[in-house]
Amino acid sequence: MESLYDKQHQCPLCGENFTSKRVKVSKVRVKRIEADFCTYYHGENPNYYSILVCPFCGYAYSENSSPVKEGEKEELKKYLEQNPPRVDFTAPRDYHLAIEAFQRALEIARLRKEKPRVLANYSLHIAWIYRQLEEEEEEKEHSAIALEYFLEFYEKDSQVDNMGKLMFIMGELNRRLGKEQEAVFWYNRIISDKKIRDQGVIRKAREQWQSMRGYQ
Repeated sequence: MESLYDKQHQCPLCGENFTSKRVKVSKVRVKRIEADFCTYYHGENPNYYSILVCPFCGYAYSENSSPVKEGEKEELKKYLEQNPPRVDFTAPRDYHLAIEAFQRALEIARLRKEKPRVLANYSLHIAWIYRQLEEEEEEKEHSAIALEYFLEFYEKDSQVDNMGKLMFIMGELNRRLGKEQEAVFWYNRIISDKKIRDQGVIRKAREQWQSMRGYQ
């Protein structure tokens, strides 16, 4: 495990200090990136360690999670007492442990009523891991959940850093779920919307749109 190192963290819920594994930047080796940004790696996958799980109270979160408010703590602690971690998340993670970490973070994020973009990204990462496991039904299930959250993000959140990328992900999720007309709709929106400036996303959307023109 020469590619991993321990990083110190302080739990935002219970305040205890703990370590969690990370992949050394020098050891990250990308094998390929698929159209929807699902990334395959040689060796350790850094995404497996993006969820932090406190070994003391079981709170699971990422660096994109919103700060824990005082009014949330009692409900969160009660939930975690009833749902303690079953495994050691501070150890090296395989596919299944990574999925369990993301699912735990997703459930806690739902309980906290986190923003749709957080819920969408957790769900999408779960779908990606199932894809890498070649478990198609589970991938589709979590892709559909991710799509719902991304649509909610698109409709309700005014703080979208890259609207083109968001639209493209929704197009790709629809395409992979067999919803071709919906996919073409989003690709076309990217190409025709003058506010979209990300040339890489525009190019990818045009390529996908041209490959699916028969579904218009």
